[in-house]
Amino acid sequence: MNAKFVLAAGTLTLALGGCAGAQAPYTNLYTDDEFTRIETGMNALLDAFEAHEEFPPGYTVTVATTDGRVWIRTGGTLREGSGLVAEPTSAFYIASMTKAYMGLLAAHLDSEGVLPLDTSLADYWPGLEMPGGLSASEVTLHDLITHQVPITAGEITGTEAYFRDLAPEEYPAYIETYAVPREPGFQYDNLGYNIYAAILEQETGKNWRDWLQEVIFGPNGMTGTSGRTSDFDPATVAWGHQLDTGIAPVWPAAEGWHLIPPKTDGMMQSAGGLMTTAEDLATWLRMNLTHEASGIDAETFARAQTEYAQQEGDGHGFSDVGYTYGWNTTVLIHERADASGEIPANTPLLQHGGGYTGYASLITMALEAGIGVAVTLNADGAAYFTAFEISEQLFELALGIQDIETATQNRASLFERVTTHFRTTRQERMVEALAEERWGDGGWTPDATTLDAYVGRYESEGWLPYVEITREGDILRARLYDAQRYVVPHSLDIFLGFADAAYIPEYFHFTRDEGGAVTGLTWDEDVFVKVSD
Repeated sequence: MNAKFVLAAGTLTLALGGCAGAQAPYTNLYTDDEFTRIETGMNALLDAFEAHEEFPPGYTVTVATTDGRVWIRTGGTLREGSGLVAEPTSAFYIASMTKAYMGLLAAHLDSEGVLPLDTSLADYWPGLEMPGGLSASEVTLHDLITHQVPITAGEITGTEAYFRDLAPEEYPAYIETYAVPREPGFQYDNLGYNIYAAILEQETGKNWRDWLQEVIFGPNGMTGTSGRTSDFDPATVAWGHQLDTGIAPVWPAAEGWHLIPPKTDGMMQSAGGLMTTAEDLATWLRMNLTHEASGIDAETFARAQTEYAQQEGDGHGFSDVGYTYGWNTTVLIHERADASGEIPANTPLLQHGGGYTGYASLITMALEAGIGVAVTLNADGAAYFTAFEISEQLFELALGIQDIETATQNRASLFERVTTHFRTTRQERMVEALAEERWGDGGWTPDATTLDAYVGRYESEGWLPYVEITREGDILRARLYDAQRYVVPHSLDIFLGFADAAYIPEYFHFTRDEGGAVTGLTWDEDVFVKVSD
């Protein structure tokens, strides 16, 4: 990619030459004046959001057009208290936005005959027994990546997203043991993408991360995108953040934000396991807008962006109406007039968001208008609201919707109310949770010797096979594979298990024998037996 960079005050504007695979120069869709108006309007909103102390510590916003214009603005820090500045080459976790990359890969591998989407689970696991009388031959790979597989299995998606990679050979047993039937039709779930990736690796011997690198990232110069956190220089990686609402008694914090470490490689799963940069998002947007890329033909892009399932939209703002291979088909419902004095018809879009503890992201494209926007934020909660507002601002500017100055002010003002709502809701949810009888009266403060009695390894025959308990000062730490918990004393033998700093704690209840020795642990609904100190 040939690029000319102009960097000023945290905003990056670049004029792109032909992306790899382009056949001819693009005609100019946006005049210089039009694009300057877009830049000005986007800067105004981001200035207003940045002035709010509860806006995420760091962010990137990337705008790209079919005719080769790209505008990037970054701001803030990668980790509060670190001094690391967010830049166009900084890596942000994009969670479920990963599905669009996997959907394009699936369409490509289907067209190449590597992994046909019309094959079924029975073709790869002939003896697989599905729940509810469902036949494995009735579920195709196409169903998997369009969220139309009529089963759920939280033990699979939970393991992949929070604990470790499941090996392909483990999948049949996990499906037979834990999957339960659900109503047929579209239902958003990570499960289909996780199963697809397991079959892909089983059949080809190559992990989904390596397939993405070989087919999409490498050929198209996306050097800042990977499904492995370990591929990045730690100084370039955005940590997650949660607003300190005062509900977590322990958690690393700085400047009013709780710090969420980046995911480990084992937690970076096929339905939500990519980190990427603003620069690479510009390439990704351009590829999807133009249907031109090295190694992937236009027909494959078109297939990946075709609607295969329907959703029921909510009738305002961004309203989802269907699903493709990794994209929501969405319409933006306008409420204000354009230059003609009329309210424009709904704008058709492709969109996918990403949310995870401490992170929020959103990518949206208007193919007919030839423009798209990607937002990455290193905070959760109210941050997700700003991703939608930033994106809606972009399309209103591109379409010439009037009174954008008032809209900018309203969006900044609404953010204040949204953050207050999130803060209050989280505080109330914590109070309500701890009022449950199972938590006891609270106020228990054991000494170090008492806490040491809980230290050890606990094992289970369930989907969580073990947990290791250690002591750290006046609290405990729980570890299972790549996941850790802060375990805080509450009532006798009952502890608050914090997976993060903003949500209600998990229930840790240690059990004893008749002699008073600690012999087991109940972690929410999972039961463990102590096997060693």
